[in-house]
Amino acid sequence: MNNSSHINNLIRHYKKDANIYDFNRRFFLFGRNRLIRLIDDSLNPSSILEIGCGTGINLLKLHNIYPNTSITGLDVSQEMLKVARLKSFGIKNISLINDFFDENTSLPKFDLILCSYTISTIPNIGIFLNNIKNHLTKNGHFACVDFHSTNITLFKRWISHSIPIETHFPEHLLEGLFTVKRFEIRRAYGGVWKYFNYIGQKR
Repeated sequence: MNNSSHINNLIRHYKKDANIYDFNRRFFLFGRNRLIRLIDDSLNPSSILEIGCGTGINLLKLHNIYPNTSITGLDVSQEMLKVARLKSFGIKNISLINDFFDENTSLPKFDLILCSYTISTIPNIGIFLNNIKNHLTKNGHFACVDFHSTNITLFKRWISHSIPIETHFPEHLLEGLFTVKRFEIRRAYGGVWKYFNYIGQKR
């Protein structure tokens, strides 16, 4: 699937989901709050980018921790960003961009780049991670929470019924790009699937 087809699929999917996203995703997108806490414990960034910021739930949490930090949210879905704009209205240090993150994205470098259940929707994860590294400052950090693995076929089919979702994260792609600061794998629903939290520093 080329980028154009992939982007169109994402736009169609999240156009339907935007108004119910915060409600229904809380039942299976685990680890997001924990990742924010891990960031708070270890970092003090002056600029943050969240790729795939969706409805802005993480942006507000980051703003509460870092009220003087420049925070940018990027998402391909205009419908999701409409919700994020309502949530962040009047917060001057949060800016929102409607775009797809790739090698052509025109953005400055950031101290911290965050992905929350975004990487699993990307068809070429290796290129995506390399682009993230290129958009980090010299000592910048990458933080991520996402699906790690599952052996349950029915779950794989269910999670990918609308858009392709990668349910086995290729950890080796992080090697050579980042120095691991934190990496933990946790179980969801008794092991139906696993998810992970990761923080790495640019090499």
